[in-house]
Amino acid sequence: TGVQTCALPIWAALGWTALWMTLAALFGLGVYAVRGAETTLQFFTAYLVEWSLSLDNVFAIAMVFAAFAVPRRLQHRALIYGVLGALLMRLVLISVGVEAVARFEFLLPLFGVFLLFTALRMARGGEGHADPGQNRVVRLLRRRLPITEDFEGDRFTVLRAGVRFLTPLGLAVLAVE
Repeated sequence: TGVQTCALPIWAALGWTALWMTLAALFGLGVYAVRGAETTLQFFTAYLVEWSLSLDNVFAIAMVFAAFAVPRRLQHRALIYGVLGALLMRLVLISVGVEAVARFEFLLPLFGVFLLFTALRMARGGEGHADPGQNRVVRLLRRRLPITEDFEGDRFTVLRAGVRFLTPLGLAVLAVE
């Protein structure tokens, strides 16, 4: 029929979601007992914000997989490496940002202005969820690097006649990052 089913049955996904939300609620009750209502409100606010952002990431990653036509059997591999790469990049960027602010205090207001600009752009509808294949970084990579037309098994790169090619799976991982 052309309809792909999820690798994890919907009831299992709902069960895991309910389990983690229950654990968060129990933790919130513990925070209330130890720290009071204000800290509990801060915890639940942060939890809900992070939960909504993670849902947004799920949709964005699904769009990346659709845009690059990543076969279902390769999506888990691309997701794992994409998330690990994103975490590594965040670690590096946060470390560099902390060091830059510590050495050059005048950068802190500039970072604040950048965040406000980004927030206003997002609030106005900015770029939204555009086609990941049209992303500036992806377009630059396509112009600068040799990329294979087809997937090469589960490989991110392949070597052909001494030239390293990026595969569509490798490009999808970079887009997830």
